[in-house]
Amino acid sequence: MPPDAAPPLSGIRVLDLTTARCEIGGRILADLGAEVLKIEPPEGCDARRMPPFEDGREGEADGSLYWAAYGASKRSVVLDLASDEGRAGLRALAEGTDVLLESFAPGHLAALGLGYEDLRALNPALVYASITPYGQSGPDADSPATDLTIEAAGGLLSLQGDGDRPPIPVGYPQAGLHGGAPAAADAVVALVERDRSGLGQHLDVSMQACMVWTMMDASGYPATGGGDKPGYGDDRAEPRPPHPSGLHLPQLIAAADGHVIVTMGVNLPQRIAVNETIAWMREDGVELPEHLQAIDWEDWHEQFIDPSAVPAETLALIDEAVLLAAEFLGTKPKRELHDRAVASGALIAPIMTAADLLADPQLASRDYWRDVEGRPHPGPFAKASRTPLRSPRPAPALGEANALLGERRRTAPAVRAGAAASAGRTRAFEGLKVADFSWVGVGPLLGKALADHGATVVRIETSKRIDTLRGMPPFKDGVRDINRAQFFANFNSSKLGMTLDLSSEGGRSVARRLAGWADVVLESFTPGTMERHGLGWEALSEGRDDLLMVRTCLRGQTGPEAPFTGFGSQGAALAGLHGVTGWPDRPPDGPYGAYTDFINPRFGLAVIAAALRERARSRRGQLLDISQVEVGIHFLAPLVLDYAVNGRVAPPAGHDSRTACPHGVYPVAGAERYIAIACETAEQWRALRDLAGLEGFDGGEFDTYEGRRGARDRIDEPLRAWCAGHDGHALAARLKAAGVPASAVLRSSDLYEDAQLAHRGFFVTLDHPEMGPTPYDGLATIYSETPGTPRKPAPLLGEDTHHVLTELLGHSAEEVAILAASGALT
Repeated sequence: MPPDAAPPLSGIRVLDLTTARCEIGGRILADLGAEVLKIEPPEGCDARRMPPFEDGREGEADGSLYWAAYGASKRSVVLDLASDEGRAGLRALAEGTDVLLESFAPGHLAALGLGYEDLRALNPALVYASITPYGQSGPDADSPATDLTIEAAGGLLSLQGDGDRPPIPVGYPQAGLHGGAPAAADAVVALVERDRSGLGQHLDVSMQACMVWTMMDASGYPATGGGDKPGYGDDRAEPRPPHPSGLHLPQLIAAADGHVIVTMGVNLPQRIAVNETIAWMREDGVELPEHLQAIDWEDWHEQFIDPSAVPAETLALIDEAVLLAAEFLGTKPKRELHDRAVASGALIAPIMTAADLLADPQLASRDYWRDVEGRPHPGPFAKASRTPLRSPRPAPALGEANALLGERRRTAPAVRAGAAASAGRTRAFEGLKVADFSWVGVGPLLGKALADHGATVVRIETSKRIDTLRGMPPFKDGVRDINRAQFFANFNSSKLGMTLDLSSEGGRSVARRLAGWADVVLESFTPGTMERHGLGWEALSEGRDDLLMVRTCLRGQTGPEAPFTGFGSQGAALAGLHGVTGWPDRPPDGPYGAYTDFINPRFGLAVIAAALRERARSRRGQLLDISQVEVGIHFLAPLVLDYAVNGRVAPPAGHDSRTACPHGVYPVAGAERYIAIACETAEQWRALRDLAGLEGFDGGEFDTYEGRRGARDRIDEPLRAWCAGHDGHALAARLKAAGVPASAVLRSSDLYEDAQLAHRGFFVTLDHPEMGPTPYDGLATIYSETPGTPRKPAPLLGEDTHHVLTELLGHSAEEVAILAASGALT
């Protein structure tokens, strides 16, 4: 299917009024083809003053590499919103615009007569997205916040760092990115709905709620009756429990030229790393000690069917062999280890630096890096076969598009006759049919997003290879069962579930029929898997011009490393996010869990919704290829530019910040309890200084970040002592009331008691047929008119097979019986 010239959001106009931490939202919409007008004050937007900078250009309007990354492809319009003329100019633009993004404090724009209700009166078709730390209303809505304190309030901070030190954030500020990206996706979803109703709506995005979704499995532990995840509550400082097999398996290995992460275990594909390393050792003439050679290294895993029955002596022997294998891997350079992993399927991934990313052969083979004024920028976050995303263009000079203010106003999007009564509006994807062949993380979350917004999503599984998440805790009431895994349930709510054996002809026949029924086919297997079952793009799209197929995997569908398999932990390593997270004096520790699994769905939903919107006009589908690593790189794009321009490789950041000081996580009263505090402005600093009684810091030099940064240790010592005796929640409340960004470091169990999340109705209780009433994570964005929500609990394995076959696909009872007898429905 040859590409068309226009990206999917061509013709859409966006007004971008976001503050610095949420610039990525407008950038995503620009990549999708929208005309994004960055509305700036006369002195320029805050993002122009965000580090890192090109050396020697600190403070210049165009010297910020942050702005170069996230201002790319936008246009700049200067409007002084403090003046009548500036406000009138914004109203004039809003009359003819489609989407407005803003991240001011709640009520700020409304006080200027520029709130949603004000602009909706001028343009009822406007989609107006507000991104704030906690949401537009509730007990914390007006609380000051920074990326650090939002990560603390959203739970992620409690899961990261070494047990003998306080928790740490991801090494590059993430909360604003996690807020801006879903705002862009939700805006496109709202445009899809607007195409039916003719009306816009307000989107209320909570960064705190966005961060809860990065907690992976941890948020489900309290919901299943198990308290906090073991090792992440009062017991945080204790040694982490061994692998469920009883083995002590390394996760980080110092290679000859850096570090790699490795996932070892007794199941496929985890055991490949063990088997492959033992074989590699023998190839290199490195023999195991004689007492270890007697172990059958091809079938050693079979004795772990019941881990509790494995003798201690056997565990000790395999532990010894694994230690020797790790030492062997440590003699090899990262590239050699990764090449071997690609060839063998071992879950070994190099922890990439910015230098590694720019030299990566897989990214080069996919033409990922795009030259913008002589600098390499991350390229499009998805490959679309027919409506390719826009390559980045230089961030605009201040006011370069001011001529638009003198142009004749664009005609506002048409409001359909009779659409003013919103009672009949339905969710954005109502009527959409999705065949979800994905598994584990990113793919199921994309399918869930479509289902939560009304689509009929059929999740296809097989009992012959159970989805990894069905076998992982937490299990309801601690009862280990594939239908009691909340990790799986949280990622698959709102879906129907069926089982098919794709290795059988009968199973493949049903799969082809299901794909023929679907508007969207979603899959996340290793490239080539669907083709081996006769379900690849070429086969499914034959005779179907309208099929949209979404394929997501770690490294993309093409290139020499396309076969590499892994999870979001490997994705974080390959995208550079692992390498910047940890303590500067220790090896990188990385973000918690499969971190890129929670970046990709935000971008993926945006491009899927844009493609569906374009499909509704053209009646033509296409193939979307989403590389999870390529998407993840966008969340540290300024650090890549910092290396390309200045030669700086960012180390693990610990508690270091380029914009705030103090910026730390301090122990408070209670076992493993902490508070996060960060001061970005002179006003915040003075309030903290006075409240904490910090003496000796009255000089004006401490009003600047640089002045406080130079005295960081002197500030931290008394501040740490002051925090130590306080209750973290009470202290955070006092600090916020004084204007200081702060949050207790919330654990999973704290989130269910959090008044702000409760105010938003974030957790949604669904009555699961096996687990009973169980809370699920809800949506981070509240739609004013057509809200999405988890609509039904996740399916039991194969729960809806008969319904799908008979009611959706039209099989007769006799045909179903024949399929069942053949084993096709297992």
